[in-house]
Amino acid sequence: MVRILLVIDDYNEMIYLQTLLKKLGFDVDSLSNTRKFADTLLGFNPKIVIITAHGKKINGLELTSSIVRRNGLPRIFLIKNQGQVFGNGELSDEKIDRILESPVNFLNLVKCICEFETSLNYENISLKLSNIMTSDKLEKEVDEKEYNINDFSRDENEIIHISGNSDKDKFIAKPTSSVPVDQRKENYQNFLKKMENPPQGNGGFIKDKIKDYNKKNRISHKEESIVELDSHKKDFVRALFSHLKKGS
Repeated sequence: MVRILLVIDDYNEMIYLQTLLKKLGFDVDSLSNTRKFADTLLGFNPKIVIITAHGKKINGLELTSSIVRRNGLPRIFLIKNQGQVFGNGELSDEKIDRILESPVNFLNLVKCICEFETSLNYENISLKLSNIMTSDKLEKEVDEKEYNINDFSRDENEIIHISGNSDKDKFIAKPTSSVPVDQRKENYQNFLKKMENPPQGNGGFIKDKIKDYNKKNRISHKEESIVELDSHKKDFVRALFSHLKKGS
């Protein structure tokens, strides 16, 4: 298995290349800065190093000068930005095997790898890559088809605009009831008839009357709850006492 070390300043490009190379079966390690470069180079012992020439955090030209090659290894592929020009003496033909332009054309990268690694067959790898890309594309299409939010329709009768909001694109769900409208009206009228002081007029409940009703209702329920709780406590104590008496 060919070991490849990526030392790339652009994190997204690094992850993209790393993902595809791993899917093709390469053993890949990656760095987005130079702090652990020397240790990783020594421990991982890559056959190929793909490195950014001039980046914000990585100066590939400086790093390559510190690499000691044995029998032409590791191979060094330098990544440069579009339109980037190197000055006289910046590049060493003995150190740099290939110069690639960012964003890296992945097929071109695979071809360069195969040129230096004779155990690899470019045609076989490119076919495998094609199958991987087709598989990934199908999975993506299936995911988009299953979870595409545009496939969910909204019934305008079941949504209303947020009150006071001029943004017509924002909606909230309108609550629905299983009880028919006529039945709800009848239930409401029956409720009013049972009240001691039902609201007068068409304006519905008066605020002060609502407060008085709630206050009275809470006190009434509270007294009933206390009586009921006391009764349960007494029953529990009696049952516990009987149980203990039988046990003795």
